Amino acid sequence: GTLIAISKTLTSRKIHLTFNNIEQNFVHVKLQSDQIIFGCTYIPPNADLSIYKAYHEEVELVKSKYPKCKILLMGDFNLPGCSWKNVYFDDDDSLLSDNITIANNLNCEKASELMDMSNFLGLSQVNQIVNNYTKILDLVFSTDSNVIVKKSSSALISPDGYHPPLDMLVMAGNSGGSTLKLTKPNFRRADYSSI
Repeated sequence: GTLIAISKTLTSRKIHLTFNNIEQNFVHVKLQSDQIIFGCTYIPPNADLSIYKAYHEEVELVKSKYPKCKILLMGDFNLPGCSWKNVYFDDDDSLLSDNITIANNLNCEKASELMDMSNFLGLSQVNQIVNNYTKILDLVFSTDSNVIVKKSSSALISPDGYHPPLDMLVMAGNSGGSTLKLTKPNFRRADYSSI
């Protein structure tokens, strides 16, 4: 499954979703004068194209309900045959460089579905951290081009070779001076009996 943990010090609420056949969570968070939608998704290997289409539709529905919110979507989309690159547009929104290279036909339509979603909603794939096999399975889509994704120096659990732990830095507030660093909780202090 997926998990989004939000500090009790932040104003947040879970967004109820339409499609129940996708492992995903979306949360609306208020940070100073900004509002951000955080989404976390897992799509299993060899999932049908219909799952990617449903995900695209879900993100569009969320965006239509919260049109003024920034969006930060992350997850394991299991498209190892794709080489993700930054998207670059010029002033009249013409594509200056390809944003995806497909290594095999199996993933072509699935990756195209994600790129259509990304381009339609003004999202950029901002994670360039490769795993031990030089692939990017964990994607981070954002409407904010200032999101910084780094390989984390600390992990909650022992990392596997497919999913390096990531830290993301998100700018919050109109002043531009405040930041929110997404950190990981200390699971050794968790109340497992209550969970």
